[in-house]
Amino acid sequence: MEKTCSRCFKVKPISEYSKNYTFCKECKRQSYHKNKQWSLNSNKNKLKRYHSDKLYREKCLLRKKLNDSWKYEFWTDKSIIKKLLGVKSKQEFIEHIKNNFSKGMTLDNYGKDLNSWQFDHIKPLSSAKNIKELHNLFHYKNTRPLWTKENNKKRGNKI
Repeated sequence: MEKTCSRCFKVKPISEYSKNYTFCKECKRQSYHKNKQWSLNSNKNKLKRYHSDKLYREKCLLRKKLNDSWKYEFWTDKSIIKKLLGVKSKQEFIEHIKNNFSKGMTLDNYGKDLNSWQFDHIKPLSSAKNIKELHNLFHYKNTRPLWTKENNKKRGNKI
């Protein structure tokens, strides 16, 4: 069964609608993200969780280290991210990522916009039950490049 969205006017399957809504989930998400109060509440909740949940804090810190080390030269012999990834050098990690590129991916189009790629963890970081498991999931063999749109679609604990 299909239904026409009252905002974008696209015909979509009924599964793309929340109960009792005339507009699709995608339009609903867009209106939330444009809402300044939603943004403030979201940031407040993330900050609260960051300070109360050790596993969440470690996940945030490791993601930041991975992104920073990709963009900048943080690859020393004592580098934490190098040890977690299980590689000998940044070049080894770059080669692994390049070998997993899809059509159109380059080293230059990494980022956060919708036409770029991001690091994806094949086995999700959210599946870790403790910090040791989280560290194991950061291994380079569990990391691959994925287009931002695809990565956003699989948000959550999905493989």
